[in-house]
Amino acid sequence: MATYVIGDIQGCFATLMKLLEAISFDKNSDELILLGDVVNRGPSSLEVMRFIVENQNNISTVLGNHDILAIALHIGAIKDRPNNMQALLEAKDAGKLIDWLRHRPLIIKRNNAIFVHAGILPSVSIEEAIKEAEHAQEKLQKDEAKVFLARFYERRLGRDSADIKDQSLEALIYLTVIRMCAAPNVMATYDGDLAHAPEGITPWFMMRNDAGFNIYFGHWAALGLYQYKNYYCLDSGCVWGNQLSALRLEDQKIFSVENAESV
Repeated sequence: MATYVIGDIQGCFATLMKLLEAISFDKNSDELILLGDVVNRGPSSLEVMRFIVENQNNISTVLGNHDILAIALHIGAIKDRPNNMQALLEAKDAGKLIDWLRHRPLIIKRNNAIFVHAGILPSVSIEEAIKEAEHAQEKLQKDEAKVFLARFYERRLGRDSADIKDQSLEALIYLTVIRMCAAPNVMATYDGDLAHAPEGITPWFMMRNDAGFNIYFGHWAALGLYQYKNYYCLDSGCVWGNQLSALRLEDQKIFSVENAESV
């Protein structure tokens, strides 16, 4: 029995199957914890979603920003945003698949292990982040989800008033999109590698001190496979033609396969 943590799949179904073969994944005894962004950009979001839902008894996932996009498009919170999920959104079972996504957590805590898509704002404790994530998750499951996600995109575009304080909205933002910070409570926009990062901004995890916890995240393809103290990035950029990676929790061994998509 083993538990594998897998970085951003982004609709790369063939590569996911290749990785599961490489780790000899046993559906009857092993578990997968996916770090979000299971859909979009790649060619096979529908196949990825169907596989995950069919095997949900031993697959867990946190929500990433691309998963949020799928939800927002499906419920009409936003329209005409570029995406590569037509087959998923138009499938006969789209309602079932998207509803399953809407009920996924934004953070998973297993003993001293924390799993999140992008990260946690440095000014927020793990306990606070979990509480705020639960509130955001509740909103995603209710009728208010359409307004909630419309505000999420308005805020990200700078059109929503920052004076309106909604901790669950702020949590949804930092949990799914954070990379760098200008201060412990101020996110910065940057998605490149660390070597070329502008002065005055710092990776969120370098501003934190979560002694006693291991925190696993994805979202940052330019960072790639990266460990800083007890923080582990597992987004090795599969959808950009690179690798898809898994970390086995029991011994921290990393497995990677090359992109196997035909499109």
